Amino acid sequence: MTIPEAEPSPVLPIWRGRRGAITLAFISVLALVCGLGLMEFAERFGVVPACRGYAQAQGWQYVSYRTYDDSLTNRSGAICAFKDQNGSPTDVYVRDISLLTNFWVSFAVRLVITVPTFVILFAIVRTWLYRRSAASK
Repeated sequence: MTIPEAEPSPVLPIWRGRRGAITLAFISVLALVCGLGLMEFAERFGVVPACRGYAQAQGWQYVSYRTYDDSLTNRSGAICAFKDQNGSPTDVYVRDISLLTNFWVSFAVRLVITVPTFVILFAIVRTWLYRRSAASK
């Protein structure tokens, strides 16, 4: 009894040679832009409203915010800057405001996680589109 030889899995030409390098560079730049966009979205629609709401509840004045990603303590998120009734500056971590806001802001400001995630996502989509167009021909 002979076992039929298995066909080798096809190598997609979109990831080979010069064309593959250009595709990977394009996907990487697109992933970086999307990662920065996600970080800006998280700051604008997650951090700022939370900071303003916290300031209003405390009777403080909202001044600004800043995001951080500390690899030593493995924490990331945002810090809101306020002025209290006396005019002295006060900083509050967003994690002290809302657990859900802290979770998705912490994810969005970690470009080390979001950019590779977007690269993988775009590579999968690109491969799927290539296979779909090759199958329809």
